[in-house]
Amino acid sequence: MKNAILLFCLAMAAVGHAESTTVYRDGSGRVISTTVVDRNGKTTYRDGMGRIQGSQTTDRSGKTTYRDALGRVQGSQTTDSRGKTTYRDASGRVQGTVTTDSSGKTTYRDGMGRIQGSQTTDRSGKTTYRDALGRVQGSQVTDSRGKTTYRDASGRVQGTVTTDSSGKTTYRDGMGRVQGSQTTDRSGKTTYRDALGRVQGSQTTDSHGKTTYRDASGRVQGTVTTDSSGKTTYRDGLGRIEYTQTVDRNGKTTRRDAQGRIIWSKTVK
Repeated sequence: MKNAILLFCLAMAAVGHAESTTVYRDGSGRVISTTVVDRNGKTTYRDGMGRIQGSQTTDRSGKTTYRDALGRVQGSQTTDSRGKTTYRDASGRVQGTVTTDSSGKTTYRDGMGRIQGSQTTDRSGKTTYRDALGRVQGSQVTDSRGKTTYRDASGRVQGTVTTDSSGKTTYRDGMGRVQGSQTTDRSGKTTYRDALGRVQGSQTTDSHGKTTYRDASGRVQGTVTTDSSGKTTYRDGLGRIEYTQTVDRNGKTTRRDAQGRIIWSKTVK
């Protein structure tokens, strides 16, 4: 009884000063955890008993600080006016930084300021990844036709992704050999094929919003439907309900099993 009263008081204290409270419950309605965001933007994470597990705050300067259950600082993150992001440990020591210069080059450094890697994107849209010594590790570029090419450190093609005028997307290896593809026809049916063009599965959504997943033989593997009330139902290949999910007017999300028993819920206040 005392524990119940304590939990109630903790919850009311949190909600009383909160901008929003998200509560997660199990199938029996027992609180599993809560996330509280107060008016100052402080986020506090609690377990099912209302005990603080950790928190994070962001001050006016944009500095985000992470604390453990006892309020001890575990680390922080800041981004200055020039876009430099600095990560610090519990003692305030710099653990790493990320900077992006005027040319768009992003550089990753460790706590000692030593470069660990970088990436650049040129005018053509080519993104190049380099290691600590500036050696190219790989690159990625998408041409005017939408073809994306991935290359290794030596510039050898490792793979490509293309989408033609019909909307067919094809995945190829470095030798240009097809590894797989997917197409979406006018009805909205998406079909997935392997390297030999054999159907591996498909997905369709009808005019009522029902999504059906099929295997290579066209057998239904599962469906997802949402009715006019917003209830979403997930069924297996035989049409048997696996679980349902609803969101009420207050934003409470409830998940139920095939028998309608609550297995999980989430409320936001």
